Amino acid sequence: MAEMMSENSDRTPEMVIRSHFQKYDKNGNGTLELEEVREISYDLGYYLSDDEIRLLMASVDKQGDGHISFEEFCKAWKKTGKEQYMNHIESDAGRQAIQYYRYFDADNTGTLSISEFNGLWNDLKRYNLVPQDTTAETALETLDNDDDGCVRFNEYVEYFMKTFS
Repeated sequence: MAEMMSENSDRTPEMVIRSHFQKYDKNGNGTLELEEVREISYDLGYYLSDDEIRLLMASVDKQGDGHISFEEFCKAWKKTGKEQYMNHIESDAGRQAIQYYRYFDADNTGTLSISEFNGLWNDLKRYNLVPQDTTAETALETLDNDDDGCVRFNEYVEYFMKTFS
């Protein structure tokens, strides 16, 4: 029984990745292009910068045709250690938190300004997804790791992983 649970647990991240992969494989050809890889990564809990996406594609796209298969993506995702984000997005609160962030990231850059973050934080508080006694200012101090005055998606996800794990 424990062996079956372990085997199923090992396959769960791959099943989640596959369902996301199929969602973004718009033409059903079994591969993703660069922007589709960015979108799937964002949905899986990690925003890839332009440099990261180019590096990923260069290392994974062996044919150099701008497309990667599910197997290539899954292997690369696991190799980079990004599968740790999978546990967070599998929870209802994690999925909601990511959806809220993506809603407020209207330009799809993986970055929220302070005013966008304040709107996000207020919604998260309204729906009890964050501690009620934490202000947006306090959260911003904690979240803005690089002190650039904005909240990057990856900072946000790491905050949720630490706070609610």
